[in-house]
Amino acid sequence: MQKALITLIFLGAFFALILPGTGESNRERLALGELVPLLQDNGVQVEGIDLAGWGVLREAGEPRAIWRKLGWEHRLGLSGSRICQIDTGWGLCVNIKKEFGDGTNVLISIQKVEKIVPGNLCYIVVKCSLPGASEGGQAWEKRFRAFLANSFRERGLYVTVRGKFDRRLEPEEQVAWGRAVYRDLGGKPEETVQTERYLNLIGYTPVLPDAVTAGNSRYNLNIALVNSSDTNETRIYLGSPIITSEY
Repeated sequence: MQKALITLIFLGAFFALILPGTGESNRERLALGELVPLLQDNGVQVEGIDLAGWGVLREAGEPRAIWRKLGWEHRLGLSGSRICQIDTGWGLCVNIKKEFGDGTNVLISIQKVEKIVPGNLCYIVVKCSLPGASEGGQAWEKRFRAFLANSFRERGLYVTVRGKFDRRLEPEEQVAWGRAVYRDLGGKPEETVQTERYLNLIGYTPVLPDAVTAGNSRYNLNIALVNSSDTNETRIYLGSPIITSEY
């Protein structure tokens, strides 16, 4: 799943280079400022937050040198991180990792792709996992948004909040709950996928900061409700513009 996600993010970055204007962003707002309170107000126990972003640039040199040149190590709070550079099937890649005492984990990868794309194209993946309804979530979202906006012309940031109900929701209850969330945010779902085990909704609301465009539709809120196969629980995922957490 992780390799698939990284590939998906890279492909999104690549096509952003040749298909500009496929996303929108309002930097004034933070998605976590809307999503975390919304779950808590609806009786959901928030278990964690995942941030996943990407950026693309053309820069000569090794990834480690590019990271130093970007100059964001201190501003992102990543001083003292573990740094490892490896050679992948695409080119050189540097991983910057740091684990914090509160359970927050951050990973930044800068990947050169000279083995598959001529020139100095490279892409960056940023990931941050926070426990519970961490008060630091909005601070990390703000830092990542500033880093990506100041460093990359083509970029994206995906925010997912994970939680649970301590009971199983029946399919009709899942639909009612998901639609109620959209109503609370002044929006509505555009696409629905439902099985006996899970419900996935994707749509648009004007209160969230980012949106992706597919055809004539804009999307910026993705909701998934998943009944656990071995416990009497329903897992809840809210993602903007889409969910990137595995479920």
